[in-house]
Amino acid sequence: PAVSSRRRNMIRGDEARGVALAVGGVLMISPDASLLTWAHELGAAIWTILFFGMVLRTMFFTAVVFGSEGGLMTRSACLYVPLLGLGVFGSVVCTAYALLTTYTSTTLVGYSLSPLWAALLGSIFLGHEIPRRTLPALTLTLIGIAYIAISASSQYTDSQIIGNAAALLGGLGLGIYVTACQGAEAHRPELSIEAATAAGSLLGLLVSSLVVWLVLAETPNRLPLRVAGVLILICMSEGSYLVLTGFASKYIASVQIGLLTLLEVPLSSTLVFVIFDQAPPTSTYIGGGLMMLAVAFFQLGALNDALASSSAHTIPDEATSLVPR
Repeated sequence: PAVSSRRRNMIRGDEARGVALAVGGVLMISPDASLLTWAHELGAAIWTILFFGMVLRTMFFTAVVFGSEGGLMTRSACLYVPLLGLGVFGSVVCTAYALLTTYTSTTLVGYSLSPLWAALLGSIFLGHEIPRRTLPALTLTLIGIAYIAISASSQYTDSQIIGNAAALLGGLGLGIYVTACQGAEAHRPELSIEAATAAGSLLGLLVSSLVVWLVLAETPNRLPLRVAGVLILICMSEGSYLVLTGFASKYIASVQIGLLTLLEVPLSSTLVFVIFDQAPPTSTYIGGGLMMLAVAFFQLGALNDALASSSAHTIPDEATSLVPR
């Protein structure tokens, strides 16, 4: 009994440590949207912010590659690198573009749909069983998206409509990333996910840069010193989030981290509203509320399944130590 009680206390301690780390990660990433908006307010063009932000992220992920315990990427990772790169491209670029063109709350809600995308992609490409909670959650999501889309013609500008679509693509990009990580873990257990993710991130950021220079024919303007300082703060914010959630994944399930990450939506939206007086239209609250309810329902069900299927202290399913943002 004494041993059992000691073990329960250890598990509770690990649980509390993991929750504290995940919440700390959310607090560190919450100013990200405000910092991006601040950089734009300082006069920097959207693609200037994205380009130089990608340069700094490339430096960060390069450090991750060489600092990973698994060493540099092996040949077996080559099949997964394009998928990881596509996921990072969709997640980082689309979400950042959405934050700069539409309302913060709309962007973060669209980004939060990634668990649903991951469940659907995992079922299609990895043969995972679709949980019963997926259908009602997806239905609520589609209702929320439809409501926002119907009201878009009267309440949103053209650039905001494109930003809303980019936000959904950002969530899809993260879903692709998570699915690729799951596939790599299932078929290449010896592979260092950290190294493969970093290499995929480098590829995604390289493609992003090429899109800016070649496809869009955009030449990033000279970066003002103040904007450079803000971008460094953004990378520090994102880097802290990655590190803290990476440590949290060692103590609690990824579905629990995903559930706690939902706190970013009200925190970031509140910060942007208080600092920049950016209040979204009513349709965003209604449609976004339905989508948030769908994600919360899905994540709570996943957490309940994880707790019910594990009597020991294990880290189930798709826990990963790097999450693009």
